[in-house]
Amino acid sequence: IAIFDIMNPDHTGEIYITKTDVATGDLIPNCKIAILDEDGNVIISDYTDENGEVRFTLEAGVYYYQELEAAPEYVLDTTPHKFEITEEGQI
Repeated sequence: IAIFDIMNPDHTGEIYITKTDVATGDLIPNCKIAILDEDGNVIISDYTDENGEVRFTLEAGVYYYQELEAAPEYVLDTTPHKFEITEEGQI
């Protein structure tokens, strides 16, 4: 999974999550990815698109992203991954 950030002066940041096959490098569509708060509550979720990418715009804070549903023929990775969006909108 790759993460990218965009600076935003309104104290928000946009996270891009790209799901790829570790063995082949192929992009994986149709994976359900969730953003969780610090208590582990799902605050938003969506599926990766045909490019294996999903995007979320969030206010400054500490979050986790986690896969909720794997694409067909793939194993679900339930590991939560921590990230933070700063007041400057950086991840």
